[in-house]
Amino acid sequence: MKKLSLMILLLVVSMTLFGSGVAIYNWETGAGLDITADKYDITIENQVAIITAEQTFTNNSSITREIEYAYPVPEGANATSLRFNVDDEWYEAEFAAVPDGGSSGGGGGDTLPYQLVDLLGGNPLYYEIEYQIEPEHTLIVQVTYVQLLEYAFGEVALDINRLHSFQDAPSTVDFELDIELISQRTITEIVDVDNILTDLIDEDFHYVGHVAYSVDFYEMNQDEKVFNFEYELSSEELGVFGFSTYLESEDVPDDWGRGFFTYIVEPAPSEELVMPKAFTMIVDRSGSMGGTKISQARNAIVYILQNLNDDDYFNIVDFASQSQSFSSQHVAATASNVNAAITYAQNIQATGGTNISSSFEMAIP
Repeated sequence: MKKLSLMILLLVVSMTLFGSGVAIYNWETGAGLDITADKYDITIENQVAIITAEQTFTNNSSITREIEYAYPVPEGANATSLRFNVDDEWYEAEFAAVPDGGSSGGGGGDTLPYQLVDLLGGNPLYYEIEYQIEPEHTLIVQVTYVQLLEYAFGEVALDINRLHSFQDAPSTVDFELDIELISQRTITEIVDVDNILTDLIDEDFHYVGHVAYSVDFYEMNQDEKVFNFEYELSSEELGVFGFSTYLESEDVPDDWGRGFFTYIVEPAPSEELVMPKAFTMIVDRSGSMGGTKISQARNAIVYILQNLNDDDYFNIVDFASQSQSFSSQHVAATASNVNAAITYAQNIQATGGTNISSSFEMAIP
């Protein structure tokens, strides 16, 4: 089996895979222990990434601290383990998913300062460390999570948040990163944007990268706190790729079987002419679509408009108590028409009743 590149293909997409965790002792102010070391171990096999993030924190105060750890698990990823070291003793944590907007140990929700809200994102992991951290003592926390990486056409730009400006830190922080990439497709190019990664691609297209160095936290600008890594996969090796697993009986949570599998089918790009299409986008803008629903609908329309082919035609029909449309008929996907339609879509507001039948009468006269 050929072995390939990091993460998984995305079409020129910049993606943040992870960022540093924090050890907080005051949720109102966001105050926490100083981070002194930041380490990541990443193994990517095809589309599945297993990431272990390890941070070392030091209690540089004269006060014994009770700590809650928080880590910004990426959207769509699942944490599989957490362990921590206090006074040279490792402990395995037991934790469970937290409902949206919830938290454990008093963190999260509206009590967080805005910097922590931005840092921890929409899928944070909280864990209360049940051991106190004495002055001048250290706390080491390891979080492991699994992520099925997004896939598109072959180019990936990976951004790794080494540190974040909100957390306290001494002048020097030790950073270490290990990456191993394995895939059924060939790595055609790897670009270390920062030119700091020592890498090797062997005859089996097995990529291994390692970097270890110390950084002056306070002299780094924001760009330097993000490690940039890009790679590209061969477009000559398309087809069917399978992913499967078979669990031990005691690890299966239901009666639906012990195995899981999926296939990715990617045909070779076709040079044949694409048939012109006419798109009619029907949008519910009634009062029940208020808030995030109408925002998502607007964003979906804009996405479709920005991805039309030159020979396509389109129209937008939106309804509430009454229906209206962007145009009285389908229009060509010219730059001016698309831009005008984007402006139209972005001004759709949710209000009124729901008269869906009138929209179909307008869309299909």
